[in-house]
Amino acid sequence: MPASHDVAKRAGVSPAVVSRVYNGDPTLRISSDTRQRVLSAIEELNYVPRRAARALRMNLQSAITLVTPEPTSAMYTELIGGIERAALGRDLQVVVAGAETANQAPGWLTRMVDEGRTDGVLLQPTPATSDEQRAELMKLRVPVVTILSTDPQVHLPSVVLDDAQGIRVAVDHLIAHGHHRIGFLGGVPGFASADRRHDGFVHGLRAHGLRARSEWATDAGYLATDGRAAIRKLWTLSDRPTAVVVANVNAAIGALAELHLLGARLPEDLSIVTLHDVWYADAVWPPLTTVKLPLHELGIAAVEHLSQNTSTGETTIEDPKPQLIPRSSVQPL
Repeated sequence: MPASHDVAKRAGVSPAVVSRVYNGDPTLRISSDTRQRVLSAIEELNYVPRRAARALRMNLQSAITLVTPEPTSAMYTELIGGIERAALGRDLQVVVAGAETANQAPGWLTRMVDEGRTDGVLLQPTPATSDEQRAELMKLRVPVVTILSTDPQVHLPSVVLDDAQGIRVAVDHLIAHGHHRIGFLGGVPGFASADRRHDGFVHGLRAHGLRARSEWATDAGYLATDGRAAIRKLWTLSDRPTAVVVANVNAAIGALAELHLLGARLPEDLSIVTLHDVWYADAVWPPLTTVKLPLHELGIAAVEHLSQNTSTGETTIEDPKPQLIPRSSVQPL
């Protein structure tokens, strides 16, 4: 991100003037034209004051804000644990907020920044992210890092998982157990993580000489209600797959509940492998076979990116690799 000297160069003033204009120093005596040039340069360059970057790098009392769709979901336990671990080492507090807060209160993040209540933002984009929210993100004068997914319409650094490899691990496991008729319960098309997971499924099958069948694929989303809807659609078919890969454990829980409602015998009628491992994956029937992804490590890396004030680019967490957690939801053929 640009430094104060970049703003100073564009506005034709010294870095000290930039700092005093940004901080609203009432004793600064400059013309209104000069002040406007500085403010315009700050906005055009999306200048992040070094104060915020220093607070994130050094032992200065500060806070970062995590905005994610379902912060109370068990799926985020490891992610938040990684963020808190990295934050503790930097003497940072962590504020956790649901994406609904940001969606229902336009300008909420801007007010958090302006009031000095946060010095950095970790944000998980969602399909519901609006153009107004994107514009707000680009204008925030603190570092912002997107996590788990990316938004091609905003040029921000991001830290993501190797979603495609996780799905390929699931596909390989099913094929190793004799399944060749495999369906896919995916996320919303156009959403970055959903697209990566779908690509992983298609290429995973292709690596074994198999073809993905469109009638066995759904794109309802990651929620439990989406998993239920996906199974209802799949169960209308007379020619059904013997197994499915589910792109998110929450959707898999919904799918499992709907299958029980439909009277399906599990895993005899349908084998299931899902992405992400949570404590209750072992508490349902049948216990779900999952692919565990490094959410804890992603949380640590996200805070590191925030503190380094990285400009742009995508970082994929590839270590540790996706890990299969075999349970009882896969029936060998």
